[in-house]
Amino acid sequence: MGPTPRDKTLHWKVHPLRRDWRVTTGVIVLLFLVWWGVWLWTKSKPLTFLSVIIMLVSLSSFFLPVTFSLSEESVTVKSPFSTKEKKWGEFKSFWIDRHGVLLSPFKGRSRLESFRGLYIRFSDNKEEVVEFIQRRWRGNGLA
Repeated sequence: MGPTPRDKTLHWKVHPLRRDWRVTTGVIVLLFLVWWGVWLWTKSKPLTFLSVIIMLVSLSSFFLPVTFSLSEESVTVKSPFSTKEKKWGEFKSFWIDRHGVLLSPFKGRSRLESFRGLYIRFSDNKEEVVEFIQRRWRGNGLA
């Protein structure tokens, strides 16, 4: 699955819904509790339906698969409703955590980086992704 000397692109798909059945069950139970609470509070079918739509759209990255691609030129994040592609030169720093890497357009930490940066999730390929980003970072002269 990793990049080869001829193909310097790394592709993978992440689907959090399928990762841990306990988390998935908890999220679904919590959603139904919220929707039930909205129904009890408002007794309004349209508002309850609206809350269902809002919650499902806001959690779409959990329920729907997301595909990540790292190439020598850019980073691409594809979901069923959107595609984000950014050139490596747009990033000034990156931060690694246990679930992924945040590529940030800021040199230091900023509260805006979660809105302007790209979060790259791991899928049992942490070492591969981190190595690719670090190698690309050094090649870009940003290290």
